[in-house]
Amino acid sequence: MHIGIDGINLRERNAGSLRYFELLLGALDQPEAPGHWRYEVFTPQPVYQAIARPRAGNFNLVPTTPRRFIPAALQQQFYRGWNSAGNLDLLHSTVFVPPLGYAGKTVMTVFDLTFFLFPQTQKWSGRWWWRLFARPGFRKADHIISISENTRQELQ
Repeated sequence: MHIGIDGINLRERNAGSLRYFELLLGALDQPEAPGHWRYEVFTPQPVYQAIARPRAGNFNLVPTTPRRFIPAALQQQFYRGWNSAGNLDLLHSTVFVPPLGYAGKTVMTVFDLTFFLFPQTQKWSGRWWWRLFARPGFRKADHIISISENTRQELQ
């Protein structure tokens, strides 16, 4: 199986989403994991260097270049290199919305729904982003992972 792990949106060193990304890669980097599984890790090089990286040979970093004046979420939506290392069987978007233009199977991880429940806590750009992309992203995903029972109930 050939799996892409989308970390293009990751920027902040102390964000919980970065910690989740790091722990996910660590959990997949296990000796008992199927050796025929390959992982393409799409993320900016500085992010990849800042975390505990997998040691197994079945992980490949596909560095993405952050554009200074373009929000990371838009860069992720317009990125077209998902299949740069061969066709993916699955793309896991670790920070919410999968790329809407990606034609393959997707999984997305949802941390919480504060952008819907408490929009006043978001910057205007975040409110705009979620209003535009969240619902289509939920529909696009073939599978949704919630990190808590509360978030799962809110999603339902």
